[in-house]
Amino acid sequence: MGCHGITAPAPLPVMANLPANVQGNGFCRKQINGGSSQGACSDTLFNSMERGDWGVTFGYKTGITYPGGNCTGTWCHKEVRGICACISESASTLYAHAPESLWSTLDTSYNNHKNGEPLPNNARFCYCKMTNPIVSGTNGIASSWIFLQAQNSSEACSEVCATYCSIFTQRYPNVRATLFGAY
Repeated sequence: MGCHGITAPAPLPVMANLPANVQGNGFCRKQINGGSSQGACSDTLFNSMERGDWGVTFGYKTGITYPGGNCTGTWCHKEVRGICACISESASTLYAHAPESLWSTLDTSYNNHKNGEPLPNNARFCYCKMTNPIVSGTNGIASSWIFLQAQNSSEACSEVCATYCSIFTQRYPNVRATLFGAY
């Protein structure tokens, strides 16, 4: 167990030195607190985003399958969009599916974020959910929430949650495996 009773995962492998043709469009996000960064994404995509939304393109080698990936030679790229939420409840393991008991709280929190409602003081646990593509499991449940990170405060969570959802999805195959994995 790590800090705050959270199980620390194994170190994340990083996809580095991707060829230029698969580095994609970077990432863009709108933070829960209203801060934003367009990065290299299109104005159309950026302008369609709500608070707590994120989008990213990631590269990977052929042999790994993601729905709708675009490949050139031995390299592929995939665009993903998602949402994030900060709540006061923590899942026990980082980068793992959140328990179903938290899904309603996470959905409500995201909807409150996008409407500009401030976070409660103790909402410091960041969760991510992929919204495009939607991945359905054998039980029919669409893409589920995953626990990404604990912050020191709700203010910190609102400033970085969307950024970390996009960066971790872009750089770490095991975070993508959880996002794309059926619940």
